[in-house]
Amino acid sequence: MFFFMIMISGLIGTGYTSFRLLHRQPLRFGYKVLITVFILACWFMPAFIRDRGVLSGVPFIALSYIGYFLFVFFFLLFIFLITRDIIWFCIRFIQKRINPDLKPVSSHFLRQANLITLIITLTLTTYSLYEGTKVPDLKEITLYSDKIQEPVQIVLLTDLHLSRSLSQTKLDGIIDRVNNLHPDIILLAGDIIDDQEKHIQNLVQSMSGLKAKNGVFATSGNHEFYVGHDQVLKNFKKMNVIYLFNEGHLTQKNVFIAGIPDHKQVRRIQKKADIRQALTNAPSTAYKILLSHTPSFIDQLTPHQIDLQVSGHTHGGQIFPFHYLAWLFNGYLNGLYTVNGMKLYVSRGSGQWGPQMRFLAPSEITLIRLSPFKH
Repeated sequence: MFFFMIMISGLIGTGYTSFRLLHRQPLRFGYKVLITVFILACWFMPAFIRDRGVLSGVPFIALSYIGYFLFVFFFLLFIFLITRDIIWFCIRFIQKRINPDLKPVSSHFLRQANLITLIITLTLTTYSLYEGTKVPDLKEITLYSDKIQEPVQIVLLTDLHLSRSLSQTKLDGIIDRVNNLHPDIILLAGDIIDDQEKHIQNLVQSMSGLKAKNGVFATSGNHEFYVGHDQVLKNFKKMNVIYLFNEGHLTQKNVFIAGIPDHKQVRRIQKKADIRQALTNAPSTAYKILLSHTPSFIDQLTPHQIDLQVSGHTHGGQIFPFHYLAWLFNGYLNGLYTVNGMKLYVSRGSGQWGPQMRFLAPSEITLIRLSPFKH
């Protein structure tokens, strides 16, 4: 069903884009066919790249960046053309009511409009590539609780998606920025690993450089199960992180970190996400944080069962207008929520899935400050 939907959307996108760009243009039919085939290939470029087989190194990086750039370019072009045409037809509808004799637009005007749309799309696609490849900006939030006796600094990273597509330079920049914050705790809320071990050894080794006074804690997202859970366990050990699979850990700051695996994909290994087991040893006086990759898990909790859940998964939409789909399927998009007396923070993520690009959904490194309650 999913593949069928992708096929239909690709054909619709190609058909509409080709028609609006090539209609009434002085080109031979053969050239129009070639351009249409090229646009169709760009629409399905993600499928070619994800089926990457043994390809790695510079060849894969070149294929990945060029292919995804073309895909995002034509996707955004499709969105902009639709938006432009809706606005234009609304204006024409009004004009016809005012002056029925107004002449339709000329081919020259249409070519100018297409050129402007192409330039805008190329500019925004290039900016999206910059947003996806740069080191994420720091986002800070402060939460207050009477369970906190002294300030605690927590850094949250989600959705790094360590893979052949991720730049070593970007990852090193993320690690340096995190360590320079001198955090008490670092939380890795899933979708950290997204490729076979042999292709990400250097990235995994770099992750072992994360430093926190009271520990680095991780749980699994959906992509960890796609690449193989046993392999993921080995990589987390190499990173020197405390992996939480339906279990918890009390830190020196009286903060209890509980972690559950992705509650849907964990079924692949015939297990489940068990919040009661994860909170078994949690003192009632401790500030309880739940690591759950998917934000919607908070809806399964009883009121006040935890103090804070940190999640990722949505990427904040990553590329507009996927924001609406991410919100529709998850119930939450990004930022801070209050649910049944509990706080939920959904990060837009520090990396990307698929194209190393972001549009109207910037990546982030999240600094969560826990402070004593202000009476």
